[in-house]
Amino acid sequence: MIDKYREMCNFLKGLETMFLYQYILLQVQIKKCRDKLYSTAKSKGNVNDPEVIEVSQELDNLIVLLQKIMMSKRIC
Repeated sequence: MIDKYREMCNFLKGLETMFLYQYILLQVQIKKCRDKLYSTAKSKGNVNDPEVIEVSQELDNLIVLLQKIMMSKRIC
């Protein structure tokens, strides 16, 4: 019985690692998107545009949410 539990726990830890890796990749992509938004806005002189600021804040909120998810995911 204990061996089955350990086997299941190891399997879940593997899944956890895979999902955390995907969260990290998603976080990196969001940061790249935010950086591209700023560089495009800067080249057009729209850095202080309310829409740019709003979208940037939404992207930042997504990053924070992903970080919270990564911190809360602990299996076994």
